[in-house]
Amino acid sequence: MHYRIIAFCLILLTISSCVSKKKYNELGQYYENVENDLKKARKEIADLKHELAVKNKLGVEKVIPITTYKFNKLEHDFGSIALGYEYTTTFTVTNTGTEKLVFTNVRGSCTCTVPEYSKEPIEPGKTGTIKVKFTPGMPLGEQIKYVTITANTKRKIAVISVKGNVRKN
Repeated sequence: MHYRIIAFCLILLTISSCVSKKKYNELGQYYENVENDLKKARKEIADLKHELAVKNKLGVEKVIPITTYKFNKLEHDFGSIALGYEYTTTFTVTNTGTEKLVFTNVRGSCTCTVPEYSKEPIEPGKTGTIKVKFTPGMPLGEQIKYVTITANTKRKIAVISVKGNVRKN
């Protein structure tokens, strides 16, 4: 008799466990889908902001003109640098396309990497600059910092970098 009760209880626990695992999986998939939808929505919003910024700077209403550009370098190595001092380098960008080049966003990967860039559209064949100020902090040793550039190009985002081997003063 006790064996039947124990067996019955085990069967109930197994069934309820399967049901709760199924429910858990459904909820997990639900939250995963919500997270993916949020990522898609954020990307669409970023794309729309980019499109609006380009249209505003160029004064166009319909299609964003797409162009191409080329940097004189993609990375700058400061070599051995001292902790806490400011180092500056300039990247030159040439508009190699047939439309005006517009930077809609130029952002450093942290507060120690501050870019300054040409705010006005760059005419075809002309050059602009991105000046990067790098003030290294801890940790000591090699550091690489990135600057992300968003522009009216086929590949909207480009990345340039600065690096240095940070030492104490």
